[in-house]
Amino acid sequence: MCRSILFLVALPLFSGFQRNPDREQMKEFLQVLEKAAGHSYDKQMKDCPKEEWFVRWAGLFFRDHVTDIDRYLATKPKLTPYCRAMVDDLRRISLEETELFEGLVAQKRFKLTDEENKRKTELHNEYIEKIAEIGKYIDGIE
Repeated sequence: MCRSILFLVALPLFSGFQRNPDREQMKEFLQVLEKAAGHSYDKQMKDCPKEEWFVRWAGLFFRDHVTDIDRYLATKPKLTPYCRAMVDDLRRISLEETELFEGLVAQKRFKLTDEENKRKTELHNEYIEKIAEIGKYIDGIE
């Protein structure tokens, strides 16, 4: 009887880990993104004109995200296909944002067109959705 109760109590915990075998790796991944979001660009941006600040900052910010995701992938190559796809999606989104903002800097344009602003918003929303998807995966709410 005691074993049956123990089994019933332990089953949801065990099955959750079976359903989400990459749970800890994905937690680490979110920590990598959180750390990347905290990078300081004070040195690079100290002499930046005010009207150029956002575009230059965004280029640096998203480039660091891509770099940090690549570093993460180099150390955690054994993700399930589902988790690898989520990480790859966030890398793709960050790379597209990098290309958008670095492209503006290369063109010496520091104001987004309506189309570029729309694309920036789409990418941001897609990024937030992927983060939420990872959170649900970690919490076992697929």
